Amino acid sequence: MDKVDIKENIIFSGFDLQPLLNCGTLESAEVAFNDIMTFKKKEKYVLERHSNKISKREDSRHSKDFYYTRIKAPAGSIKISGSYTDLIIKLYDFYVPSSDKGSLTFEDIRPDFEKWFRKGRKPATLKISKSSYKHIKGSSLDKTPICKITYQSIKKFFNDFSAEHDGEYVRSLYEKLRTDIYNMLDYALDADIISNRVEMFSFPKCITVRFKQSEPSKTWTHSQHLALCDFLDSKTDDVFSLLFQYQLLTGERFETASAIMPDDIDSENMLLFIHNHQITADEESGSHFMVIDGTKGNSSHGKREVPILPETLSILRRAFSLNPGGTYVFEFNGKPLNPDTYRKHVKKLCEAAGVPYYKPHSARNFVASSLFTGDNIKEMCDYFGWACSSMALHYSRNITDDDSAFRSSLAKMAHREDSTP
Repeated sequence: MDKVDIKENIIFSGFDLQPLLNCGTLESAEVAFNDIMTFKKKEKYVLERHSNKISKREDSRHSKDFYYTRIKAPAGSIKISGSYTDLIIKLYDFYVPSSDKGSLTFEDIRPDFEKWFRKGRKPATLKISKSSYKHIKGSSLDKTPICKITYQSIKKFFNDFSAEHDGEYVRSLYEKLRTDIYNMLDYALDADIISNRVEMFSFPKCITVRFKQSEPSKTWTHSQHLALCDFLDSKTDDVFSLLFQYQLLTGERFETASAIMPDDIDSENMLLFIHNHQITADEESGSHFMVIDGTKGNSSHGKREVPILPETLSILRRAFSLNPGGTYVFEFNGKPLNPDTYRKHVKKLCEAAGVPYYKPHSARNFVASSLFTGDNIKEMCDYFGWACSSMALHYSRNITDDDSAFRSSLAKMAHREDSTP
């Protein structure tokens, strides 16, 4: 049969990789390189078995080349067509016997799984999956044929992992590992590698795990907060300083503060509309961040109007004046702020002000603790966008030297929680 030059025709995810092949920069494009290696293996497998000619035709409607051939199915000769990449994958799926699929492992399917998993999901979700898989990679579970993975083999993986990392990781990592395992099993089910999936199990009911106990986040005292605000008053030409001031005064999350747009500000009525957007990495640029519509928690509570003070309005106006015409009030070089860069700036500001460094989200703890009286739970939930009153306890910290009043408020709140029907 006539073989088609892979360098002439290979296309992945709508991107022509020929320029990468020509200029020799493919080595730096790890994902693209892995895709090519996976494809070449499939192409070789197909061309060794497919005896019919693969023909090429031009499609003037789409300005693309299409390929077609025929396969001998039980029902007779069948014509299949598509781009060269699609055609090879279709032929591969046709020729791969069930015995070959039966030997596939998580390690084997991982490249195809990530392409399948990427569709319709946020880039941050795939990033979490990749980070979780690092703990699975190379394990006995990773190398076990998927069709032989059982409830007991998954349980053994977690028991072994827990024994090796006793008390090293918080519960959330185990939850992410479990999610990634079952997502890969879902792909295997979708790809006809397995006919059914093992049942899900819960922690710590089914395995013996000693989770790392996470310490409550700390925040500044009243005197430290005042020192920070006094120091930042002169920092009016830096968007990072202005955003930090805004968080210290409002307790708003970084993601939602970064997504404030000029039209969200009602200066006449002193109100601000909160979108509760999320900040995530832009996969295409690889370096910039973008704002996406993804309310954290309960969406009916997340999107809301909150009152603003004259000081807050002044900060918002000053920040927007640094980037007039921008989509968002807080931007740096015309782009949404990078959370890692922002945290580094906050650390430097704390050091310069002579106060301890805590993560920017600690400003939310401070404002919540300042507002908390034990009797204003509904108002706090409305302001912070919380769906349940227990969040007031979760965010409250002692921000004074004398903690007697603070403990009294917590006890009052706890009693209120117990008596709530």
